[in-house]
Amino acid sequence: MSKRTYVSALLIAVLVMMGAFSAMAQEPTFGLSEEDFALWSQANAQSAAETRFGFDFSASLEGEIDGEPGSLSVSASGGLDTAAPAAQMTFDFTSAGGDSEPMNVNGELIVLDGNFYINVTDPATGEPTGWMGDSLESLSSSGMAVAGVPSTDALPDMTGALAESLTGALAEIDPSTFIAFTRDGNVFTINVSLADFAASGGGAALLDAVLGAAGEMQPGAIPPGMSADAIMPMVQPVFDGITISLAQTIDPDAMRVQRTELAIGIDLPAQSPPLMLPEPIALTFTAAVDLTSYGEALVIEVPEDVTMGAFSSAMTMPPVVEPTIMPLPTVEAPVITEPQPIEAGESVTVSFNSAPVSFTFDAAAGDIVTITASSVDGSLDTTLQLLDPSGLMIQFNDDHNSDEDLNRFDSLLGDIELRDAGTYTIVVNTLSGSGSGDITVTLTSGAGEAPEPTPTEQPPAPDEPVQGQPLTAGETNYVVFSGAPVSLTYEGTEGEIVTITVSSEDGSLDPTLTLLNPDGDEIGFNDDHNSDLDLNRFDSALIDVELDSDGVYTLVINTFSGSGDGMILVTLDSGASGDDEGGKDGGSSQGGEGSPIVVEGEVPDDETFEYTFEGVEGDIVTITARATDNSLDPVTTLLGPDGDEVASNDDHDDDDPDLERFDSRISEFELPETGEYTVSVRGFGGFGGELELTIEFGSGGSSGGGQQGQQGGSGNDREAGDTETVEGSINAGEAFSYELEVNEGDVFTITAHALADDFDPVLAIYDEDGQLVVRNDDHGTGARDLNAFDSRVERYIFRDAGTYTIEVTGYRESEGDFEVTIEFVTTGAPTDEGETTEYEGSIRANGSFDLDLDLEEGQFVTITVHAEGEEFDPIVALLSPDGELLAINDDHGSGDRSLNFFDSRITDFYIEDSDTYTVEVIGYNDTAGDFTVIVTIK
Repeated sequence: MSKRTYVSALLIAVLVMMGAFSAMAQEPTFGLSEEDFALWSQANAQSAAETRFGFDFSASLEGEIDGEPGSLSVSASGGLDTAAPAAQMTFDFTSAGGDSEPMNVNGELIVLDGNFYINVTDPATGEPTGWMGDSLESLSSSGMAVAGVPSTDALPDMTGALAESLTGALAEIDPSTFIAFTRDGNVFTINVSLADFAASGGGAALLDAVLGAAGEMQPGAIPPGMSADAIMPMVQPVFDGITISLAQTIDPDAMRVQRTELAIGIDLPAQSPPLMLPEPIALTFTAAVDLTSYGEALVIEVPEDVTMGAFSSAMTMPPVVEPTIMPLPTVEAPVITEPQPIEAGESVTVSFNSAPVSFTFDAAAGDIVTITASSVDGSLDTTLQLLDPSGLMIQFNDDHNSDEDLNRFDSLLGDIELRDAGTYTIVVNTLSGSGSGDITVTLTSGAGEAPEPTPTEQPPAPDEPVQGQPLTAGETNYVVFSGAPVSLTYEGTEGEIVTITVSSEDGSLDPTLTLLNPDGDEIGFNDDHNSDLDLNRFDSALIDVELDSDGVYTLVINTFSGSGDGMILVTLDSGASGDDEGGKDGGSSQGGEGSPIVVEGEVPDDETFEYTFEGVEGDIVTITARATDNSLDPVTTLLGPDGDEVASNDDHDDDDPDLERFDSRISEFELPETGEYTVSVRGFGGFGGELELTIEFGSGGSSGGGQQGQQGGSGNDREAGDTETVEGSINAGEAFSYELEVNEGDVFTITAHALADDFDPVLAIYDEDGQLVVRNDDHGTGARDLNAFDSRVERYIFRDAGTYTIEVTGYRESEGDFEVTIEFVTTGAPTDEGETTEYEGSIRANGSFDLDLDLEEGQFVTITVHAEGEEFDPIVALLSPDGELLAINDDHGSGDRSLNFFDSRITDFYIEDSDTYTVEVIGYNDTAGDFTVIVTIK
C-alpha cells in the first residue's frame, strides 16, 4: 500500500466507492433524471480525482448492546495533499459507556516528507505528551510485525479468483431493485435496502461467489452442504434489521462534492430466530465529511522539539523475518529387527526404540491364543498385530479396553482361534511409531474355546456370504462373514434419513461399514460407532444419514483387519425426510500423542496470577507465560509443594518464533518431589495484563494429537466456576482423550470448540469400564462464543465417583485443532432419575407456546421438547420470572435414540431461587406442529 493511500484512504474512500457504484450502475438512474444522475456521477468522479482539499470530519456510534448503553465520537479537521503526501489535522476522540470512566483524547497530527508527527493529551492527566515522530515506513513495518502480518511480498496472490467471482456476480445483480435515489435541491440521497438486496437474489449470488472462490483458493475449506441457500435464511433477520442511507451535497457550479453524510441503523430484537440474542441490539452510526478548499496549497512546517523514532522502537518486538526454506534432514528409516521365537506361557521383555519388534511361534489348527503387550513404565502406547503363516494380518489391537491388569494404553489380543497350522508372527509397535522403553510381551495358549453364537429365536442364517442381498427397513438381516467383503443393497429415496448398524453376533469381529450411493460414490464410512447405541464397542454404525438421490444404495460389510469368520447382524432403520445435516458417524477411536495444559487469564496490576497442578517426582515440565496484549511483561515463578520457589524466569532465552521478546519460559524443569505445584505470574514493574499460560509435560515444545493419561484437577479441591482449558489436535480417524477425576454428584459443563472453521468435533465421555455415559455433536445452545458445529455436554451430573475419559473425534473424519473447556459447576447434585411430567403442546407458524413451572431453590430441571413429526423443528428456552433468558437449545445433539434429530433439550439447569419460571417453545424457521414437553426435576 502506498503512502498516499495511507494518508487519504479514510476521507476519500466514500468518493471512490461512489465512483465505482456509478460505473456498476450502467443504465439505471435509480429514480433520478438522466441529467441529475450525470451531475451526481461527474461531481463524485472529479472530487475523487482531486489531490488537495481541506476537510472537516465527524463520526459517532451510539446505542445499546447486552443492555449496556455506550457511545463513541470522533472529530477532525485540517487539510490534505495526497500527491505530496502531506497532511495537517487536529482531532478529538471521546468514549463513554458501561461501568468504565469516560475517556477523551485530543491532539494534532502532521504528515510531511515521509514522516509523521503527533502531539496528544494523556487521558489520565489531561496534559500534552509533547511532539513525537517517526517515518511512515517504520511505523508500517513495525505495526505489521507486532500484529504478526508478513510483508506483502510474502503473501500469495489469491485475490484473482475472488475478484473474478465477485465481478461475475455483480454483473448479474440489478441494483435498482434495492437502491433508490432522490434529489432535494443540491442534496442527493441514496437509500439502500439490504432486505430487498437479499430478496432480489443479490445476497445469495455474492455469497455463492465468495464460497466458490474460497473453495478454489483452499480446497476443502468450505464444509459439505455449506451454500448460500443454507446460509441466507440465517442472516436474513440481520438484513431486515439494518438501514443504510447516504446523502451528498453537490456544488453544481464547481462540479464537486461539498458534504457526504452516512447513516447506518441496526435494530435487532432479542430472542428472534435464528439469532436468539439474549438482549436486543440497537446501534446508530453516523459520519459526515465536509470537503473545502479544493486545489489550494497547504503550508505545513515540521514542529520543534520532536522525539523521533518513538513509535518504531516501542513497537519492535521482534522484526518480521522472511522465512528461509531449508531442506528437510535425511532420516534413515528404523530397521525392523529379526523375529525372535516365543513359546506359549512365556513372557519376554524387549527394548523398543522407534522400530517394530516381532516374535514368531508355531501353532496347530484350532489353537486358541491370547497375546498381551505392556509398556513396563507406562510411557508407551503399544499396538499388536497377529500375522498368519502367509503373512496376512488377521488381528490388530491398540488399547485393550478389558479387565486385565494392564496399563490403559497397553494392547491385548484375546482368545484368538487359529485356523491353520504353521508359524505365526506377532508384531509389536507403538501407535505413533516412535518412542523408547521396555515392553513385555506375553503369549498364552488354551485360554478356552471361542464363544458359540447365541441360538435365540432368530431367522436362519445363510450358509455362504451373500452379495447384493436386498435390505428391508426395520428388519434385522443376518450375513456370514468369511474373510471377504459382503455387499447388500437398499432401495432409497432422495431426502430419506437412515440409520445403519453392523454388529458382530458373538463380539469376535471388528466390522466396518461403507455406504455407496447409486453412482457408486462413498457417502459414509464407520469403523467403531462411538455412540450410545446398544452395540459392542467395535461394532459400526452410520447414524441419521440423509440420502442424496433416488436409487439403489450399496452397503459394504468388512472387518478392520479384512479377515475373520463369524455372523454379522445388519439393521437399517428409515426415518422421515430431512432438510438439514444428517449422517454423522463417530469415526474411529484411536488415541493420539500428548497435549499441553493451556490456561488463559489476567494478571492484575501489582498482583499475581496463580495456577496449581499435580506433579510427580521426576516429571519434566516446561512452563510458558505469553502476553496476549501489549501491556504485560510476565515474570514466571514455580513454587513447590511446600510453597518455596524452585524455578523462575523473566525473559526467555530460546529462539522459539512463537514467543515475543518479553515472554517468559521455565524450560524442561525436573520436579523434585510429588505434590501440588503452583505457577505464579506477575507483571514486571507491577503492570498487569492478559496472558496465556502453557504447562507441558515431557521434553518441552508443542505436541499434537490426542491427550493420553493426563488428568484434570483433583475432585476434592474444586470450586464452582473453576475452568480448565486443554488444547488438542487430531488427524482424520484419530481421537483425542483426556482423563477427568470426579466425585459422586459433581456437575460439569464440557465443551469442544474448534479452532478452525472446517473442523466439526464430536464430544463423548466414557466411564472407567469404557462404557459411553454421554455424547454430544452440535451444542445447539445459542452460545455466541461457539461455532455452530462445536459440541457441549452441559451441566452433566456424574452419578459415580471415578476417573472418566473425555474423548473428541471428528464428524465424518474431519480433522483440525480445538480446545476442550472443562467447567466445574457445583457438587452434591442429586444422582437419582428425578420426577418426570409431560405436557402436550402445539404451535402454528410464527407462534409460541408458554408453560409456567414452579421450581424450588437447589433443584435441577431438564426440559425436553419432542416433536410429534419430523417436519417440526422446535427451539426451547427457559426464562426467569423477570423474563430474562436463562438457557436455550435448538437441536439436542445428544445421540438419544428416543428423540428426533431436531428435538431440543436443556439439561440439568440449576435453580438458584424459588419462583415461577417460564418454558417457551418456538419453531425454527417458522416450522409448526404438535409436540410433548418433558420436564424432569431432581
